[in-house]
Parts: sequence; structure tokens; C-alpha cells
Amino acid sequence: MTKTKKMMWIILIVIVVLYFSSRLIIKEVNLDWQEKYQEALEKNMISSEFLKETNVFDYSNIDRNIITSIEKKATSDIKAIELAAEYVVNNIQYDDDLDTGICVSSSASSTLIDRTGNCASMSMTLTGLLRAMGIAAYSAEGCLTTPYTCSALYSIIPGRKPPIPKNRDLMKRGGFLHQWVEVYVTKVDGTMDILIVDPTSAEILDKSCQDYRFNQISDNAQDICITNDLPFANLCLSESLEKRR
Repeated sequence: MTKTKKMMWIILIVIVVLYFSSRLIIKEVNLDWQEKYQEALEKNMISSEFLKETNVFDYSNIDRNIITSIEKKATSDIKAIELAAEYVVNNIQYDDDLDTGICVSSSASSTLIDRTGNCASMSMTLTGLLRAMGIAAYSAEGCLTTPYTCSALYSIIPGRKPPIPKNRDLMKRGGFLHQWVEVYVTKVDGTMDILIVDPTSAEILDKSCQDYRFNQISDNAQDICITNDLPFANLCLSESLEKRR
């Protein structure tokens, strides 16, 4: 073998080694945010209930390639949340007339397969995706009032807002009653904060946003799709109509 050929082989080997080394470094950097996030969860004593897989948040049944793709692209927990919300809003068609029976029988994975859902079933999917990445999240029941007064902290799809609530079916989602996701995020000082993530618009808002009046955490399909709190439903309706005047 000539000296020139030997040199070419050495250069080729060096290039290959550098290529795979750089991929490993990038992977370690990308996944480092998950380790830091888990440390923050433990330090702040966040309940493991918000990480648990359930029949509704069945993330083991979600295509692992979807989750891995988001994990690799993310450089922080907030970036992972943005990417997950963007994936949900881009891959699930919003339908506020979704049959209640279909909603109650839905889960995180089935909604992705059906590619259609309302705020309730879309919140199942987003919560499932986040928990699959080790991000503490839960589906929140509440009241969404318009006109909107809060500015989004992150607007993944500029100009997109949650659908305007319709004055109908007092107990069902799709009226003023709304379902969104609340998620724990890390802060610079090591503490954690809660943000609102609306799966119908992919907007991320501060927990103090008055457009979103929180009522309770929902962890089963029945409560996610249909409220069991009639007084809150009536209050939501009256406040929403008053705000619209």
C-alpha cells in the first residue's frame, strides 16, 4: 500500500470517528435536560402522580419514534413542552362537536390514531406525551372566557388562539368549560413553576392568566370529558356571558 493510500485511510478513519463522537456528544447534551429536570422534581418534591401512566395517559401505546424525536430535538424542558404541544395541534384536528361517548372512550394514544379530538381528548394526548418524557403534567378542568386578555409566554403557531367557546351543553367540554394541561417547568434558581399549555392552540401561558379559571385536576376519561361540578359549570357560564358584554 502506498504512502498516499495509507494517508487516505487514516483520514477516512479519523472522519468516521469524529462523526460518531459528535453524534454521541449531541445526544448527551440533548438528553442532559431530562436529568436536570428529574433532579428538580426530586428537590421540589413534586408528586410522582403527575408522571404516572394510566389508562387515559397510556404513553406506552404511543409510537416511540414520536417521543424520541421530540426528546432529541429538545434542549430544555420548556422546549420539549413546546415541541409536544406543536405536535398535538399539528396532528390532531380539533372538533368541538366530538361525540361525548367517543371522548369518554378515548386515551392519549387512541386520539393520536384517530387524529381528531376536542380539548378534552387533546389534553389526554399532550399529557401522555409529556409524561412519556418524564415531564410532570396533568389535565386541568376549568373555564375559558373570552375575549382573551392574556398574552402567551410562548406562541408556537403565531396568531392561533383557542376556539371561541359556544354557549351550549352546560356540562360538556366545547362550551365555556374547557380542558387544558398544566405542567411543571424548571426555573433558573432550581425551583419549579406551573404553566398552562392549551392543546387546542399550542399556546403556553402563565398560571395566573385570568382567561383560564382552574377548577380541578381530572385523571379519568369521564371527568375529563364531562364535568361533575354543576355549580362550577353554572358559574363559568354566567362569568363568560358577563365578560362578553
